[in-house]
Amino acid sequence: MTPDDAAVPALPARRPAWLDVAALVAFVVLAYAASVSRAWLSYDDDWLVRDNPVMREASPRALGAIVGDLSVPTRLALGAEYLPVRDVCVWLEVRAFGDSPWPMRALSIVLYAAACALLLLWARRVPLVPLLAVWLFALHPVHVESVAWLAGRKDQLALLFTVAALLAYASERVALRRALVPLLVALACFSKATSVVVPALLVAHDALTRRRPDRLALGLASIPAALAALVHMHVGGLVSMYAQLPGGSHAAAIATMAPVFWRYVALSFGAARVSLVHAVPVRTLAEPVALAALAALAALAALAAFAWRRGERRPGVALAWFCVALLPVSQVLAPLQNRMADRYLLVAVFGPCLALGAVVEAVAALARARMGAALRVTVVASCLLLTVPYAALFAEPLALFSDLCLRAPASPLGPYQLAMALRDAGRLDEVEGAFREAMRRDHFRTSAGRRAANNLALLLAQMGRRQEAIYVLRKAHLASPEDPKVLHNLAVLLDDTGAHAEARPMFEELIRRFPGYEPGREAYRRRVGPLP
Repeated sequence: MTPDDAAVPALPARRPAWLDVAALVAFVVLAYAASVSRAWLSYDDDWLVRDNPVMREASPRALGAIVGDLSVPTRLALGAEYLPVRDVCVWLEVRAFGDSPWPMRALSIVLYAAACALLLLWARRVPLVPLLAVWLFALHPVHVESVAWLAGRKDQLALLFTVAALLAYASERVALRRALVPLLVALACFSKATSVVVPALLVAHDALTRRRPDRLALGLASIPAALAALVHMHVGGLVSMYAQLPGGSHAAAIATMAPVFWRYVALSFGAARVSLVHAVPVRTLAEPVALAALAALAALAALAAFAWRRGERRPGVALAWFCVALLPVSQVLAPLQNRMADRYLLVAVFGPCLALGAVVEAVAALARARMGAALRVTVVASCLLLTVPYAALFAEPLALFSDLCLRAPASPLGPYQLAMALRDAGRLDEVEGAFREAMRRDHFRTSAGRRAANNLALLLAQMGRRQEAIYVLRKAHLASPEDPKVLHNLAVLLDDTGAHAEARPMFEELIRRFPGYEPGREAYRRRVGPLP
């Protein structure tokens, strides 16, 4: 008996597989049932699904655009990504369910529950993975954003295919393993771009089971992952998806993201609140918090290596899984628009769940049977109590964005999205205040503040308060001269109020500085004359 085997709790794996799977699926459904509603969220669900022209096109041409059209307009319409698996799935859902969001929300739960069930079946094959780790993963509150948000369809599909690849890789049938794993990895990679690291995660099975790695299977799986990475990088460059490195250099990016690593750890263990927004300040390597975060990470890696040498592999596997899964969103390799998000922990959080599950099972094994069972129930119930109310918020836009205003008091996203939800609900008397609060928080530093200004100006113009609308747009244009939409709206509004002499130079500036901005070109043709 190896040291690893001696630490493994055997009782959970002796239950029938169908019983474990049925229980887990039932609790997943219980956790997310309250998120099923007839409401569309104005947070990407509207333009990405409900009002998307590609998704609304019922002819096969839409499928051709999804799979084969890499032009900038099509990619922008589909979320500035190339995710044909996700997009074909959504296209089929729109054909089946029309404008009703609740079946799509229910399908989200089904896909996620299926992924958790497959993960449980894989865990039953690996003695070093306690089933409690799967329960913690399945009911973890950090997954709410991925499951209860329709725009998270890519997360659900990517997770399903990732876990399916892990289960297929665990098969003792070599031919089956080598045939299925590359296919499933390809499906995961074209469901969500961050899945390109899945081949590296498969090695966790070999590490935990002491099985010799199937190099051919891993090599074959790496081919679609590498091709997908190239495609994603190409499309990301076409649509200007990538942001600047935090702080402008790799050193500053590392310093900025090192503390974020520990914030992810805190989220994983329930020591931080889940939220749609996480503020990440830019740091330098000279700052003590960055140096302390890097030193703590090095110490954690050293402890995991020490445990590995002593025969306990789970700490090393858990840490490696966590880091590898977060690598695509580390901002160091490919800086993204969002520096931190709950959904970035979709796959990564299984590492901490594995570590925590092993600790809880070890403590439970030392306690009496009833005390051990009570400990397991307490840990699972804690996850459930955090997940259920947060999932319920996603059923009602006003509740979700009101909550976001409180969770992220400095972010303009909460009041901006609340204003959009209030507008959709017809509560126009409250919309103006929410837009102004978004502008106050943002000071036109980000797109949220500029969108708030544009929408507020439109609202004021519709209410007959055109001079106030012009004032808002002038202020936004002065702070954000590089935003073509602000300049366009200001020029149009001035022209509508009769200030043609002031509007014309703005139209000319719009064409000169933003020649590819089609609304500006159309406005110039209609209001000034033929394009120069």
